[in-house]
Amino acid sequence: MQDSSGKKNGRRIAVVLMLLLLLMLLLLFLKLKCECKESAEQAVSPGGQPPAAAPGPSPPAKKTGSVEVSLLDGKGELIQGVVKVSFHPVEKVEETAGGGEKNPTSVDLPPGKYHVLAEAGGFAAWKPGVAVEEGIKKKTSIVLAAGTICVRGTLDGSKALPGDLYMDVRVYDWLDAKGAKELQNARVRGDQAPKFSLKAGAYRVRIDFLSPGGDIRRHVEEIPVNGGEETPCVADLHAGILWAKATMDGSAGLPAEWWMDVSVFGSEDMKRERRIATLRAHADRNALLFVPAGTYDVLYEYMTPFRSVFAEKKGVEVKAGGEGRSEASLDVGRLVISAVLKTGGVPESKLVDAGVFAAGDPDLKKALLWSWAYGGKKQVLYLKAAIYHVLARLRENEQVRGIAKDVAVKAGSQTAVELAME
Repeated sequence: MQDSSGKKNGRRIAVVLMLLLLLMLLLLFLKLKCECKESAEQAVSPGGQPPAAAPGPSPPAKKTGSVEVSLLDGKGELIQGVVKVSFHPVEKVEETAGGGEKNPTSVDLPPGKYHVLAEAGGFAAWKPGVAVEEGIKKKTSIVLAAGTICVRGTLDGSKALPGDLYMDVRVYDWLDAKGAKELQNARVRGDQAPKFSLKAGAYRVRIDFLSPGGDIRRHVEEIPVNGGEETPCVADLHAGILWAKATMDGSAGLPAEWWMDVSVFGSEDMKRERRIATLRAHADRNALLFVPAGTYDVLYEYMTPFRSVFAEKKGVEVKAGGEGRSEASLDVGRLVISAVLKTGGVPESKLVDAGVFAAGDPDLKKALLWSWAYGGKKQVLYLKAAIYHVLARLRENEQVRGIAKDVAVKAGSQTAVELAME
């Protein structure tokens, strides 16, 4: 009985599943039929003809601008004959974006900046940075004739450079960024304005400002030259001038045989680790240096024939476009030493050494400095004002000597001493 009941239940389940499957197939069939009907209605127009195909999207219009370039001669007339115009993107000058061989030449280009190269009649000239704008037609011209660059130096935007300075001017082709091939050059005083005659085009001008001692500031500028015109090139020196002067005892000038090293440090640089500027000049002349505006300490080193002496001037103020003056006084005097033998003069072939000792060194153990001369020639030394002992001796026989003690050297004056050697 149980087996018969189980079989009946299994048949019922199978029938139910079969009915569900048939229902699903019927629903799927009805859905497909509706979709086919809708597609057929859309495919046929009311007049029974299929509709025209919808037009596809049109390609976007190319965005360009137009530039017309005219090549003119020195009289302002169109150049006849063979011409060539080419446009080069600013970012890639070696590439050509367009051009032509007519005069004038009109070119459509994408918006941007271009350098234009014009060639005709043996001339070749660049016109840099021509802007192309979308939907705008521009006209420009290039004069293929000689023009002029006039170079002038200024100090802080307005003042003329002093004649004590020099300008070293060099002209290169505009594309010659490394300065490999110099076209023209001139070295002139700072208050002069040199002129350079050049073919129309673009050039790179380099100006070096030189002080008498060689201190340099450099200025580089790109200059376009138009045919038949003079183009100014103004190089401005944004700095002040520091004049450094040295005297002996505050009034007398230093002797010409001295050299003087002038070093400029920032006033906060107490350890003297970084020189702002330095210059070597004859001690009887003013030293001239370029420095930015600020306050400086100036260190002087006087190099005498036998010894260097130092002095310092602090808190020297230099204003932009102006001057700062530093005057240092070295409190020294001149000591002139003459040496003779008690038996007569010193032969010209004999060397005489002269030593200077501090007054606190009566035994003459440590010389402050030594000098020498042949025969009886006088020896001139510059020393700080003080009391000294002086020794003269023959180099070939140091036992032959003469000594003078308590020799007073006064600042700004001359002291002469004669030593008899025996």
